[in-house]
Amino acid sequence: GPLSAKHGREALALIAEATPVLGLRALVPFQVMAAIKAEQPELALAAAVSYAKSVVFEITKEKVTDRTRLETMRSNLLKCHNMIRDRSMFLSIPTREYDESLQYIEKVISGDV
Repeated sequence: GPLSAKHGREALALIAEATPVLGLRALVPFQVMAAIKAEQPELALAAAVSYAKSVVFEITKEKVTDRTRLETMRSNLLKCHNMIRDRSMFLSIPTREYDESLQYIEKVISGDV
């Protein structure tokens, strides 16, 4: 509805306040959803890609092997992917950038990165 963007911006502000306490890992799906609702597709896509990059970094550099943590990371990536896969919400982003971002997240989810 007409208040969706306003509520999305309010949610983004709350997420920014909660991130230092809860950590981005717990909040990234909410951040992506709030950015979409706030009509900030660039922020939504950037947050999803940034999270995917952090997952790759954690797995390759920090050697994360805890199954529960890996499942949580994958679950968050899947949630982000499902929210951004509808191209109609991201028309302000160039097609190539959108496609490359979505493909990167899909590769991380499948373990090909």
